[in-house]
Amino acid sequence: MTEQNSGFFSANKILLMITAIGLLVIAIYFQATRFDFINLDDNLYVYSNPLLQNGLNWEAISWAFTTFWSANWHPLTWLSHGLDIQLFGMTAGSHHAVNIIVHLINSILVFIVFRRMTGHEWLSLTVAALFAVHPAHVESVAWVAERKDVLSTLFWLLTMLTYVSLVKDDKVAGEISPSSFSYLSNGKFWMVFGLLALGLMAKPMLVTLPFVLILCDFWPLGRVHKLGDLWPRFLEKLPLFALSLASCVVTFLAQRSIGAVESLDYLSITTRFQNSLVSYAKYIVMVFYPADLAVFYPYEKDIPSWQVAGAVMLLIAFSALSVWQIRRRPFLLMGWLWFLGTLVPVIGIVQVGSQSLADRYTYIPYIGLFIMIVFGAWSLAGEAGFRKRAFAAAAVIAIAVLSIFAYRQVAFWQNNETLYRHTLAVTTNNSLIEHNLCHYFVMSDRLDEAEPLCKQAIEHNPPYDEPYNTLGILEFKRNNFAAAESDFEAALERKPNYIYPLVNLSQAQARLGKPDEAETSLKKAVDLGGGRPDPIYAPALTAMAAAYAEQGNFEKAVDNLNRAIYIQPNDAALRSRLSYMLYMQGRFDDAESQIQQALSMDQRNADAWNTLGLIKLGKKDDAAAATAFKQVLVIDPKYPNAKENLDRANSGD
Repeated sequence: MTEQNSGFFSANKILLMITAIGLLVIAIYFQATRFDFINLDDNLYVYSNPLLQNGLNWEAISWAFTTFWSANWHPLTWLSHGLDIQLFGMTAGSHHAVNIIVHLINSILVFIVFRRMTGHEWLSLTVAALFAVHPAHVESVAWVAERKDVLSTLFWLLTMLTYVSLVKDDKVAGEISPSSFSYLSNGKFWMVFGLLALGLMAKPMLVTLPFVLILCDFWPLGRVHKLGDLWPRFLEKLPLFALSLASCVVTFLAQRSIGAVESLDYLSITTRFQNSLVSYAKYIVMVFYPADLAVFYPYEKDIPSWQVAGAVMLLIAFSALSVWQIRRRPFLLMGWLWFLGTLVPVIGIVQVGSQSLADRYTYIPYIGLFIMIVFGAWSLAGEAGFRKRAFAAAAVIAIAVLSIFAYRQVAFWQNNETLYRHTLAVTTNNSLIEHNLCHYFVMSDRLDEAEPLCKQAIEHNPPYDEPYNTLGILEFKRNNFAAAESDFEAALERKPNYIYPLVNLSQAQARLGKPDEAETSLKKAVDLGGGRPDPIYAPALTAMAAAYAEQGNFEKAVDNLNRAIYIQPNDAALRSRLSYMLYMQGRFDDAESQIQQALSMDQRNADAWNTLGLIKLGKKDDAAAATAFKQVLVIDPKYPNAKENLDRANSGD
């Protein structure tokens, strides 16, 4: 290398390091900009979220701050998704791109934060590169619904960076007097407070951040030298702990509001504790061997005793090593406690959902293990030149191998089918994913492929309600309405207050000629939904209108169609149906008003032109009727009875 080149690299070293991190992220994740949404939470967060369909507006903003939708209170995350919809609509690749950009920024921030704290540029770069490329982090980045993960971590790292600036730049290391709370007048402290608050509004995972700041006080900031130093460090962070406590309370209320917190009847405290120990061990193994990763790992209620014993021994060994090396290598204890502590909210003692562990839960905790690995390996390398070169070579190889694994893992997230088939290949008895793949096939009209998957999901988890609902939709699509009714009722036996099977049951009952029962089912669904108009009710209302019409009860038919139009005022087909029902009642003027509105929305609606022709015949306007029937035949030459109707209009009968 020439002296000129050496000077260039020396002058631009930090920029080149940041560029290298960015290129790694782009190389691995750019493929995701061509990926679809998946039907696991992406529907709840984005494409089927009724309050975000129109992007950001005052109603959506108000809802974001007041809702426990999807068992969470994270208004900043909702606003982020709303902004995406405002900017990109439902173009899935753009939503993925935002996640990738935030992950790229996070990876750079990891480098900046640890370089600022430790002064070690190359070691901090290695930690950041591991964070950027580790395959376990793919779930947090490639899953649109996990925006909350990458977004909250952005604020986590900004909080840390501001805290380091507060401690280093303002010379407060060891000089703050908690008893006087004089630090409360420091503007940077309140920036730390504000950034933490924003992070908690993106995901409550940040509740452990005040503890992590104390760990940073120990190493590398050097503000804790003995046990007695911990109390002042704790007192100075009381406002931050208060924020975390408030977030814990709100999160528990949100999770409990829809039953996401599993009761001790379902999972005993012993089972939870055993799973937590085994999960810690699996996360440690996963950092070195990230193979067979899945979007969902089913919970094992009967955990083998050898796994529990092995996990306990592994945790004891790492803990003993970290304490033994506390003076010589304090970063081991700091990194170990970071890993253990940041996993506490999601390790499963308070079980939320039915997963045993999740790749996304490693997004922040693995930073602790990366610190242990990188700084530990560097320490072992010592001062010998060849050892340092060996360390650098090992780091490059590790990052390259992990990048290849990560690139392959990202590819599985292309769509529902690729992701779920991979997950089913690496897990067993996975009823959630069996159902979700079944649902995807049903919505794609691949009914024969869907049916065995839903039946497997029921076999593996008989109390699970959703496969019955999806089987009901499958039978409904086959026009087997009696079987659909039975499946929807089976879903409701397992979850009586579930809105979707109630709405679906209403449709099936209407198709079976039982509109009164259908109306009862739909009313219960509407009541459970708080009486708010929702597009999901419109098909059931339309089906009830058709059932009442078949019974000759056109008044009820009109009433239900009016309710459907209130929900979907711009639906031309609904107005066309309403117009026909009004025509059947002899209300020609009202019918014509509706059909004109329908035609103003859709000039190519043959049904609407046919209804207009019938109305004109009823009003003895044969010339206008003939014009309408001619238009029907232009749109659809094979339209039933259109030719006969045209002949009637031309003959004046």
